[in-house]
Amino acid sequence: MTATVDYRTNTKIGAIINIIRTIYISIILTFGAYLFSKDADKLALRPIERMIEKVNRIAKNPLSSKDESMISSKDQQQYEQRLLRMR
Repeated sequence: MTATVDYRTNTKIGAIINIIRTIYISIILTFGAYLFSKDADKLALRPIERMIEKVNRIAKNPLSSKDESMISSKDQQQYEQRLLRMR
């Protein structure tokens, strides 16, 4: 007596499920990396770039530091600077 068992259908379904799972995880990881990058740029890089720009402008012309537009008193920029100093 001989019995033949065909596992091809189960193997194909398992392979398709694994492909879908891989694509789903890739999409989730890409979205998470995008959100992390966006937050890092907004909260850390932009304030540092603004500070460097101000220091460079003052280095080129020290007398312009008295100008009110150079030393901005905007609440948002002061908040960002305080936030960076605390870390």
